[in-house]
Amino acid sequence: ALMLAAQGGHDDIVSVLIQEARRRAVDQQVRLHPTAASASLKANQAANGGANQPSTSSSAKSSTKASRVGSAKPREKNTTLSVDMARAIREEVQRRLDMQDADGNTALYHAARNGHAPCVRILLQANASRYLCGPRGETALMAAVQRGNSRVCGEFEKMVRSLERGGVPTLALVGKSLYAVEQDKGGLAIGGLLIDVGTGEMKLLALLQFDAAELHELAVIKMKDLAMKDSADAFLQSVGSETYKTIVAKLLSGIDVLVQMDWYQQVNWVNCFMGVTAWYRHMSADDKAAADVFINALKQEFDAHLKQKKVMQVHLKSKATPLELEWQAITGSTEAQCEARAVEYAVMKSNLSPPFAVLAGGSGSVQITGQDALHSFKASLKDGEKLIESGERATQVGEWAKQVEGNFEGGMLTTVLKECANREPVRIVCMSGFFYAAVAAKILPSKPSSYEYISAEHVVAKLQALCDDAANTAKDVANAMRLLTLLRLLFEEHYTNVSILFARDWKLPSQGRPSAQFRTTWTSGWWLDRVIEHHMAY
Repeated sequence: ALMLAAQGGHDDIVSVLIQEARRRAVDQQVRLHPTAASASLKANQAANGGANQPSTSSSAKSSTKASRVGSAKPREKNTTLSVDMARAIREEVQRRLDMQDADGNTALYHAARNGHAPCVRILLQANASRYLCGPRGETALMAAVQRGNSRVCGEFEKMVRSLERGGVPTLALVGKSLYAVEQDKGGLAIGGLLIDVGTGEMKLLALLQFDAAELHELAVIKMKDLAMKDSADAFLQSVGSETYKTIVAKLLSGIDVLVQMDWYQQVNWVNCFMGVTAWYRHMSADDKAAADVFINALKQEFDAHLKQKKVMQVHLKSKATPLELEWQAITGSTEAQCEARAVEYAVMKSNLSPPFAVLAGGSGSVQITGQDALHSFKASLKDGEKLIESGERATQVGEWAKQVEGNFEGGMLTTVLKECANREPVRIVCMSGFFYAAVAAKILPSKPSSYEYISAEHVVAKLQALCDDAANTAKDVANAMRLLTLLRLLFEEHYTNVSILFARDWKLPSQGRPSAQFRTTWTSGWWLDRVIEHHMAY
């Protein structure tokens, strides 16, 4: 029914069906957990001053006081059950929103393809997944782009533009007095603690949303300093081992650093999340089970320290509760999409036009992300470097270009990108290894004071000159030729409408605060998606 309503552009029916999906999900949880549901209802009524009575001024003061960061008592068992129920309700609603028809398409896809902007807006606000692809690899946004529907495309852009509405989500104000709002330097913020467990290192980060998003490193743990080959090696150690103790100690010291930060009292905490990446995805089932034991033990100690330091999670209509760590394996697709979201935001905050796609040159592969889709292929920089060093330079550079082309295998995203470049201006952001290719080609300095889009024709000429100069290292040539070959495959040397921005770290303007440090990593993109959810919800 939802799919048919979206396809026909019946936005009022779409709204009703989403509300009905939520009601059914709640009813299902009430039937499964009647005791917990009753306790949760009573707790919510108490937090709101009674079931059927308006809040008095004294109860409002009590509620505000209870919501202050660090002032609430640890949550009771019944409240924990209600959190689990809320998660189950969200998952069931998500399942209904993202149901696919026989062709693999969703309600959001049908609304976008048929140009029904109001339906697209309602579905996006309800958190319908924009990243699901049909069998042809076409996303909902791609369907709108291919049909030139600017109104529908605008609805997708609004999700990131919601961060530009001014101020921060309502949750930043909970438990804060008017005096604090007026006196706090730079205003108030919501914040999230994120642990990024990469292959070679793990970082504890504080992501904040003041006027602009900010990233602060609280702790960094390099696996080589632990005499570990990588994170997989480290997380297979036993609980209680020296490796385990060192990792826990460094993470807990990061929390100690957090509570001493000059902005700490200005922040209401809403998330605490750890993402494990490629090293975990490549583990066997037995190794994953062993790593899970390590991670869950780490979580217990991390949660206990958060509770001891009174780092609290703020809720809009109930008491603050101790912040608790959740963890999840991050898929390669999620990593790429989150990085693209971070790039999109950084470009927007820098008053530049949004990119159509992001090209990222990793050490082993190349990723093309855009229009809510991902295309990835193998192109190992080390392989290219070895090949170029193995014989006559010009011949081997040509062989490397053939290898890159052979691995490319374009998809729907690259097809749409090529078609758009033939009829309208297309902007591309290049990052990761491709930034260093641009530096080596003298397209921009290693530490540019600002970023700007550059003509693709100029970029191609500079990259070609680098590859032709025998004085350059094999590594730089391999990297430059990898990007040069990709651009030729994408645009078939029709570069007139194409401009490229090369970027690494960003300094974003923030009202009332120093320029904020921001990195276009998956952690930043993940956090921005959470901020968008809070903006849309409140």
